[in-house]
Amino acid sequence: MAKPKREDKEEGEATAFDFASIRFDEAAFMRREIGAARISFLVAGLGLLAGVLAFLAHRFGGAWLLGLVVLGASVFAIRPILQARNVPEELTNWKSMLGQGFLLFTTGLALWVLLLNLVPA
Repeated sequence: MAKPKREDKEEGEATAFDFASIRFDEAAFMRREIGAARISFLVAGLGLLAGVLAFLAHRFGGAWLLGLVVLGASVFAIRPILQARNVPEELTNWKSMLGQGFLLFTTGLALWVLLLNLVPA
């Protein structure tokens, strides 16, 4: 047996909600996103450089730990490099640097492994 419909609202009550709209600054949003994309491309390029340096350190240094030290040092060198390029402080906070460090490390590690497999000993 179907239940009868309940009327939760009074007849005179308004059904629409009034929300205050938030002012959106599209120009500032685009500026911040374009800056973040430029930083990501720069960090990916630095990751490629770090991967080559890690490969060279491993190949000519004799120990794979030297390559790992190069990658780790490059992760910690990102923030001073970005600050030297006058990147805004909001793009170099610890959360974004965590992501950029991960991007650099994985890019460098991937290139290091590829070079180890492609270049004969």
